[in-house]
Formats: sequence, C-alpha cells, structure tokens
Amino acid sequence: MLELAGEKTEKEYMKKGVKVEGINGTIYPMGVVWMPTSERYFQDYLKILNQMERKDRGNMLDLGCGSGILSFLFAKHNKKWAISALDNNPAAISTTNINASKLNLSNIHAFEFDLLEEDKF
Repeated sequence: MLELAGEKTEKEYMKKGVKVEGINGTIYPMGVVWMPTSERYFQDYLKILNQMERKDRGNMLDLGCGSGILSFLFAKHNKKWAISALDNNPAAISTTNINASKLNLSNIHAFEFDLLEEDKF
C-alpha cells in the first residue's frame, strides 16, 4: 500500500529516496507526500494501461498525483504523451516536478490545483 511519509520517515525518504523498479530510478520527496512503499502502484498502472486505447500520442491527467509515481510510469513508457499531474499539496508538486527532471522525463508537468475551489473552474 501507499503510505504517508510522517515526521520519522520524511527525513529518511528525503535522504535515501524510494527506489521505484517500474521506472528504474529513485524518487526523492520534498516534504510530506504519499510515497510508493510497495509494488501496488505498478499493478495499478498496468490495470489503467490495459484499459486505455493505445495510441502513439496522447494526453493524461493525473489527479491527486502525490509523489508522481503513476505520472512517471506513464511518461517513461509513453514518451510521446503529455502528462499533466495535479495536486493540492505544494510539496507533491515540487516532488513531482523535481523528480521528473532528475528522471529525464520532460513530458510531465505538475501543477498545484484544488478541485474543491469552485472559482478555478
């Protein structure tokens, strides 16, 4: 399952990162965000991928991106896709953007957005 990085683990995650086999890389959080702590994220990715119509190019919206793990998986395996990752947590946005850069995934852009704020629609 995914687990919230609490005070005890936040510094450890920031220092050591979390190795993500599906992308052959490590994610480093910037603040308290949901971090992948098992292979479940990869199973979720495969379920979503199998339900999608496979196209060479496309757009994907990751609502509540957290650490950005699903965005990273889609971006790595679908390099011509444009991935927009949204979250209301500024730490999640920083984590996603910084790690996308470290992983050389130029097709991901993360934005702070709160779906509960009606004036943004």
